[in-house]
Amino acid sequence: MNDCPLVSIIIPVYKVEAYLDECVRSVMNQTYRNLEIILVDDGSPDRCGEMCDDYSKEDSRIKVIHKENGGLSDARNVGMSEAGGDYLFFLDSDDFIRSDAIELLVQQIQKFGADIVCSTPFSFLDGTLPREDWNCQDKTTQISFVCYDTESAIIYYTQYDWGAWGKLYRREIHKPILFPVGRIHEDEAIMLDLLERCTKVCDISEKIYFYRQRANSITSTGYSLKKMDWFYGWEHNVSIAAERHKKAFDICLAKAWMVVLYNIGNLYKIDNTSEELEKLYNFMNRYKSDIFKCPSVSFNSKLRLVVLLLSNKKKRRCLYTELYGFRERLRK
Repeated sequence: MNDCPLVSIIIPVYKVEAYLDECVRSVMNQTYRNLEIILVDDGSPDRCGEMCDDYSKEDSRIKVIHKENGGLSDARNVGMSEAGGDYLFFLDSDDFIRSDAIELLVQQIQKFGADIVCSTPFSFLDGTLPREDWNCQDKTTQISFVCYDTESAIIYYTQYDWGAWGKLYRREIHKPILFPVGRIHEDEAIMLDLLERCTKVCDISEKIYFYRQRANSITSTGYSLKKMDWFYGWEHNVSIAAERHKKAFDICLAKAWMVVLYNIGNLYKIDNTSEELEKLYNFMNRYKSDIFKCPSVSFNSKLRLVVLLLSNKKKRRCLYTELYGFRERLRK
């Protein structure tokens, strides 16, 4: 086994001029040195492209790709196509990592013979500072970990958000699986496809990835039809679980049903959404008996199913939106 395998770190870059330096330097200053740092300038209209070129002059490990804007998924895919490392690591350009992050992940993935090693992210609000001791592992502290086989990993990670970032992937696991271009919640959309290819996934307790919560980020902005991408991803996951992973089906279905309810509640506030509503109602009708029987679906969510089945979806203000709109007004 190669003690110092090459790790390809893929960083999509778009309109992050204020954060890019902190991000890139956190990689340049890693204690693990055998890195290939791929900066994908996704047609950024600010100084990011120029900054990327400056970094490449400063550090020979940095490779810059300039391309027309195609979105986060497209930038990650392009980065993967150029990656030559034994392992892949994705880093969003407004985040940063601990100075020993890659060293720690490489140690663990080799120790356990894992296909993916996942770390615990440290989330912080933009404008605030993470804890003071973030910069390096306390060598006296024992790292706690859990390892999962394929089925156990699918059951466990289905219950939680799956971000592409903060994980070290064996190259052969991820490279054939591309992110869906033009869609948000792209990480969750390929979660089961990735985990199906793994024989062992390890989760370590160390917080090595620092996730910046920004007010104008994709996940924090108000509702738009793009949120249907979240549904499409979980619809895909449910179909996989129903066919090949019966033990994970209930958990997948509960998550998908939550996403369906979220979209239905918001779509009635927008004009010209009949096509999207039809897709959500079709999913409901296809799985309604499973939802009623599912132990992972809460009583309240099952009650919402009953109300939706009694509602006339063609009305602008159906029974469901009237009842739950009134409930929300009471809560406020």
